Amino acid sequence: MRTISEIKADIAANDGGYGDEPIVVSRWLEYYQTITNSIPLDRLEQICEAEREGRAVVLPYPIGTKLYYFNGEGVLKGHIQEITVHGYSESAWQGSMNKGKDHRFIICHNSYNEPHAYQIRNAYPTREQAEAALQKEASHERD
Repeated sequence: MRTISEIKADIAANDGGYGDEPIVVSRWLEYYQTITNSIPLDRLEQICEAEREGRAVVLPYPIGTKLYYFNGEGVLKGHIQEITVHGYSESAWQGSMNKGKDHRFIICHNSYNEPHAYQIRNAYPTREQAEAALQKEASHERD
């Protein structure tokens, strides 16, 4: 199966989608089948309706994803932890400590199986990326 980029380039190369009708229709059908990847039509309708109503959100990581997080302050400053995404929040549910800060959080469970919010900006898909970001932050503090 061709990638979405390959199909879009092919459509654009043919007068932006105009020209020989059967070929264009087959390319658009291939594009549709590739991007929907067997998503049922009723689900696509729900997604499109949510987008039109402003309810659609693209999450940065799927639920269940393992990430690596570090805290730039406090007792665990500089310590990288492995966390698993259980949900998201954009509210300041942790109270006044978050006033004026970025309120986007990944919700995970701590070692006591209690929910805890981690700032998205300090979460990374690999330990190596988290370590690099932590080193960069530490070098900025020294400057």
